[in-house]
Amino acid sequence: MGKAGEALKQVLATYNISQNKLAVTMGIRRWDVGRWVHGLNDPTGETIVEITKALKGLNPDASVEFVKLYLGDIVQGKKTEWLINAAMNKVSILQPNQSYTFRSYFEMAFEPEDILAEFGYSLKRLSLNLQKSDAELDRLTNLKSRIEESLPYISLTSEAARRELLIAPILLDIVHYTRAQLRIEYPLNVTEKLKGSLDYYLHTDRKLLVIEAKNADLARGFTQLAVELIAIDAWTDSQEPILQGAVSTGDIWQFGILNREDKQITQDLNLYRVPADIEDLVRILVAILSGTGR
Repeated sequence: MGKAGEALKQVLATYNISQNKLAVTMGIRRWDVGRWVHGLNDPTGETIVEITKALKGLNPDASVEFVKLYLGDIVQGKKTEWLINAAMNKVSILQPNQSYTFRSYFEMAFEPEDILAEFGYSLKRLSLNLQKSDAELDRLTNLKSRIEESLPYISLTSEAARRELLIAPILLDIVHYTRAQLRIEYPLNVTEKLKGSLDYYLHTDRKLLVIEAKNADLARGFTQLAVELIAIDAWTDSQEPILQGAVSTGDIWQFGILNREDKQITQDLNLYRVPADIEDLVRILVAILSGTGR
């Protein structure tokens, strides 16, 4: 049996992790894990990195133990050192003497989980059942018809166009319904690693909402939104246990929530499309700022 397979077999037994659970986490077939564990073939160096990452998600201690068992007595080359440090969370994405803006996190190629871990937060993804306001929305029909009428004639190739033609009209109606204060390009400077401008910041007496506008790449846009929520968590005087935000390309919206006690950010798997889902979208936004959301 190869050393990687032997180390993996021992770690799975010690930490009560099934072969199937590891396979599902890695997105591979169960028998692939079985072949490693039973010594039928050895995982490649790249696969060992993936095993380490998967174990870290299931149990960080198991990840560390696997790396120790597999690499503990190997000559320490640069790649080996990097793998050990990565598994033991010693490699930092953020450099100690460097300044970062919110936009910096959008441009990073790292996994969002690893970026948020730099601030001590975790990330999970699931379908959220967000509350919808049942208030009378006297402008909704007009808003939807105006957007539907305009879309065939406007170009949405820039972020500015999407903000002004799709996002801003919706938010102005949200202000009408909730009497929330709306700030555009709101500057926030919490630390050298948490600073920049919030595209849209809405708040009422008790509730707040952050909206990040993007021309494309909703996934990286959500990472930036998540970091902005972390900054808000450190900055706000609000005692609310949950902070909420959304990232939008104008025609697609995705929500996220930050649980302040658990230091966990949840990415909603549901997407809301404009104009098709505009009623659900508006009712969710109204509910959030009216204090009935989540």
